[in-house]
Amino acid sequence: MNEDKFLKDLLSDYHPQLSDDNAFMQRLQRQMELIEEVKAYQRAESRKNKLMSLKLLVVGVVLGCIVTLASFTLPTIFDRYINGTESEFILTLLHNIQYIGLAIGAGFITLSLLFSSKLAELKDEVPKI
Repeated sequence: MNEDKFLKDLLSDYHPQLSDDNAFMQRLQRQMELIEEVKAYQRAESRKNKLMSLKLLVVGVVLGCIVTLASFTLPTIFDRYINGTESEFILTLLHNIQYIGLAIGAGFITLSLLFSSKLAELKDEVPKI
């Protein structure tokens, strides 16, 4: 009962003043303009993310293909070095240069796909208004 009386007393003293229509409309118009600015910014960021994602994908695929194709020609280039070295580690690297090149090429392609998908996810995380 005391709570009801307290609330009634509290609400009886509350007399909010309403602003005039012009001030309300100006404030509403400004808020709508701000929302449009945020939407335009989000569209620009989304476009930029898509473009960056495509660039990363293309660079990764191109680098991966170059390294992969180069790995097929490198063993013939390194044949002359194999005879002149005595280090087991270097010999192992030179004998397996084709596989190492394939792994590096696949790594470039995988990283480009990973980064392009991460940028696409970032685009989806931006809250829509």
